[in-house]
Amino acid sequence: MGCFESKNLTVSETYFSQIANGTKSVEGRALDEKRSKIQVGDIISIKQREGFRLPLKVQIIRKTMYAPTAERNAFCVMLNNENLADILPSTPTVAAGVLVYNSIYKNWQGCAVAFELRLLH
Repeated sequence: MGCFESKNLTVSETYFSQIANGTKSVEGRALDEKRSKIQVGDIISIKQREGFRLPLKVQIIRKTMYAPTAERNAFCVMLNNENLADILPSTPTVAAGVLVYNSIYKNWQGCAVAFELRLLH
């Protein structure tokens, strides 16, 4: 990469704490232009949306993209293929997880992406 481009993801306090304590090792997102640029091996800053905690540094160790099907949106496909406890540790079911993503990304019709994270100390 010719010039330095800072890559970061912003998460809620709950997800920030789960990444920090190791219970959340996969971050799921809508696959938009910003997320499509993140690659395996990249070092990413995870920032807390609310609050003033210092960002976490993580390395992307896996990037998996999921396309919607005729029956299911991409978040449903992603959550059925990922370990729910790794991506949404406090969410009891895939159906509840789909509701979480649909509330964040209203009417999203595109692909989803799951990033497996390695916390750097």
